[in-house]
Amino acid sequence: MDSSPSPEWVLLFDGPCALCQGAVRWLMRRDRGKRLRYSPLQGDWAQEWKRRYAPGDVWPDEVILVAGEQHWIGADAIGKCLRILPFPYPVLGWIYAHLPGRKKIYRWLAQHRYTWFGKKDELLTTCPAPRSWREPRPHSC
Repeated sequence: MDSSPSPEWVLLFDGPCALCQGAVRWLMRRDRGKRLRYSPLQGDWAQEWKRRYAPGDVWPDEVILVAGEQHWIGADAIGKCLRILPFPYPVLGWIYAHLPGRKKIYRWLAQHRYTWFGKKDELLTTCPAPRSWREPRPHSC
């Protein structure tokens, strides 16, 4: 049996995006096991991860779910996040993963996120961080 610890799940999101901040708060309320951590794409943790694991890749303007050296981008990241949450969300994640056109819908929403939902001046990781904030270790503040 493998005794290695389970991977730390880190969701990289667009920091100033109001829709993304709302989605992170939604996930935090449902993640009773506190399995997910969060970091803005513009933050130090995300930049360090990119430098280490994706140096030649084009940096996507989408959410990215990271677990060690593995990562999922965009609609795939959302589906995986749902499957990490407690019941009934894994069922919804499975349904979402098999939804026709989910990647097109994701890109369409992502394209219009600032127009429809706006931008926030303050990032979720602004110090002092809210008590419920869980950022990848080490904390940037």
